[in-house]
Order: sequence, then structure tokens, then C-alpha cells
Amino acid sequence: MHFLITDCTWGAESLANHLERRGFPLTRVADAEELVYAARHGRADAALMDADLPDAAAGEALRRVRAAAPRLPVAVLDAGPAERGALWEAGADLLLGGEGALTSRLVALGLRGAGLAPPAVVAGPVTLDPVARSVRVEGLRIPFARLEYEILESLVLRRGDVVGRDELMDRVYGFGDAPARRAIDVYTYHIRTKLAAAGGSRDWLATERGRGFRFVLPVEGGAVRERREAWAA
Repeated sequence: MHFLITDCTWGAESLANHLERRGFPLTRVADAEELVYAARHGRADAALMDADLPDAAAGEALRRVRAAAPRLPVAVLDAGPAERGALWEAGADLLLGGEGALTSRLVALGLRGAGLAPPAVVAGPVTLDPVARSVRVEGLRIPFARLEYEILESLVLRRGDVVGRDELMDRVYGFGDAPARRAIDVYTYHIRTKLAAAGGSRDWLATERGRGFRFVLPVEGGAVRERREAWAA
């Protein structure tokens, strides 16, 4: 789950740091102009906009984001009582205060934007928990590294569709520094190996030559063939 976030205030920066510690990839921007650009050209699942931006009023910035990326869910952080009505009218999907289970609510917002209902994403015997960032195959939890999980989640959310290599790179790394494009092949190799070792199939993650990758929906049922004690926790 990739978030686009303005980190121009202490509250937003604190939340961004919290999300990064939890393993979520972020695209950080400093003002409304950068937010609109990233919304139009990026691959975020949801945006978190601070109500206090240095170069535009929150309502104006939100309308510009809506025009640039109509389907991008947008949450607004720390909006004052006088601003809330205008922000709802401008198209805010969620208004967040400084307390509460913000991570869970942001993940739920991103899932709704993908047409899915929280908390879990189920694809046959594969279950993803985007808040805990965990993967289970027929109930058996499989440990994935951060980038492995992010790639698998991106493909499962678009299951059946081909996701291009460049799109995966954008979702995993945002506008930050990224390694060579072939690094995706290393991560997909490890994902296939772990799925197969847990009783799944390497074929669930298909490579479409010259196009990208696709998660093939597994057939439900079938016992997990091999359960390793190290993965049973």
C-alpha cells in the first residue's frame, strides 16, 4: 500500500515517519504544487494531505488534486472545524484528527479506492493483511521482506491484470531513488520461492514477457504440502 503524503507540518511528518517505520512505501511532497504533480503522475493508493499547506488553502489544493486524479482517495489531516464543511464539498474522502488508529483507517481508504473491503485481501488460498503487512497461504503465515510484500500486494490488488515493470517500480519506490529495473526480477524470484515452499505454486506469479507481471488467482482449496515450523508463528 503506497501513500502520497504532504509532510509540511510536524503532525504530518510524524505520521509519515510512523508509516515508514511500519514498512509502508511513501512519496513525500512539500506543498500543494508537488502534491498535484505526484497525484497526476504517481502510483499511490491513497493521499494524505495536511490541512495547513504553505502555498494553497486546503480546499483549493484538494480541488486541484481531484481534477488531476479523480479516483485517488484523499484524506485530510488536522482540519479545523471551520474548514471541514468546505473540505467535504471539495471531495475529501476522510478527515483525520491527531489521534486514533490512523494507519488502519488509511489502509482501509486505499483498499476502498481499489474496490476492495478491509481488513483482509483474499485471493483463493492467499490472504493479505495490509495493516499488519502479512501474508498467509491457507492459514500458514509466510515471512516476506518489505519490498517483497509490497510487490506481492500490488499484484494481488490487481489480480488477473498485467502490471508493468515501471508501474511496480513507481509503486514500490515512489519518486525516490530506485535500483535498476531488473531488481524486480530478484524480488519476484524470492516471492515465487516462498509461495512454493508454503505449498503454493510459482505459477501464481506469472511473467508476461515484454509487458510485466500478473498474479494468477489460485484455485481455492488444496492442502498446504509443506509446513515449516519456522513459518508457523
